[in-house]
Amino acid sequence: MTSYDAVNPPRWFRYLLYLALAGRVTRDCFVGDLIEERNEIVRRGDKLGNKSLWYAGQLFAVISHRRLTIALTVVVCATILLSNGLLPVLGVNIPEFPGTNVIFFGGIALAWSYAGFIAYRRTGNFADGSLAGATSALFTMTAAMLTFALLEWDHEHLAAFELLPLFVLVGVVFGSLGSLLGRFVAPVNPSPR
Repeated sequence: MTSYDAVNPPRWFRYLLYLALAGRVTRDCFVGDLIEERNEIVRRGDKLGNKSLWYAGQLFAVISHRRLTIALTVVVCATILLSNGLLPVLGVNIPEFPGTNVIFFGGIALAWSYAGFIAYRRTGNFADGSLAGATSALFTMTAAMLTFALLEWDHEHLAAFELLPLFVLVGVVFGSLGSLLGRFVAPVNPSPR
């Protein structure tokens, strides 16, 4: 592998960066800074590690909690439509196992925490992390419940909307945990509003 290959971002990174950052100039500057940073690592002779993982970490660092919420909502809805809509129609039976809900809700809770972490790191305000977690919870769970209700329109699926305030409260808790983590990880450089 040449040093050029070691520092240039993968194609998938540029595509996802397009979705994560607005403005071509901002994206080009960000990519240029990252290439420069990786070149400096090569010059120092430090170990680079996996290029894709490094760029994935850099991408997550610039995603706003709003875009994370939208992406999470789309992924949750697509997963529900695929697993409960399309695959059963095609005759594919997905076996249930005890850890399914733990994996699903654990992943969502991590995303709500990360939204709180991002919000706190951008503003330095603990309450912004809590609000980001609540917002993420509200949008993702509303979209999930609507998706389930559209697949099977019955009283049982509509009754799940009664749990929405509880999910928002859980989102506040996980967003607050994300804020707390953000507070202790590194100093905050609040961005101008």
